Amino acid sequence: MAVTCDEGDLSSNEDFILYPCLIIEILSPSTASFDRGGKFANYQTATSLQEYQDLGKDTIYSVFSVFA
Repeated sequence: MAVTCDEGDLSSNEDFILYPCLIIEILSPSTASFDRGGKFANYQTATSLQEYQDLGKDTIYSVFSVFA
């Protein structure tokens, strides 16, 4: 799930949010390694991103990152 607070996303014709401020990722066992590695690294390049949280489907913990 991604949340935006940017007006540019309201007028965009894209099928995805260009300027996310919050991303919440539900991990599956088969993709968790990629999601926490390369995908997370890509998310970190978004200058609009303020918070990221990943939730393991079968775990009782999560990773929460805040970007300043």
